[in-house]
Amino acid sequence: MENPTYPGENHWRDVNSFLINLDSVPTYIPKTISEQFVMVTNGGSARAYIYDVRALTWRYTILT
Repeated sequence: MENPTYPGENHWRDVNSFLINLDSVPTYIPKTISEQFVMVTNGGSARAYIYDVRALTWRYTILT
């Protein structure tokens, strides 16, 4: 089995190529590993969303 590949895997310093940036809460079901990590910025607030594959829902943490 080959290791999965996703955008930015060889360039960890370039976060923008690894994380998906949105301006609203994600509602889709991710199909790849890289789609499970999302940054949401809206005005002055920012959140990091991670898809919970066991609960089949998005979880988030507020960033400062």
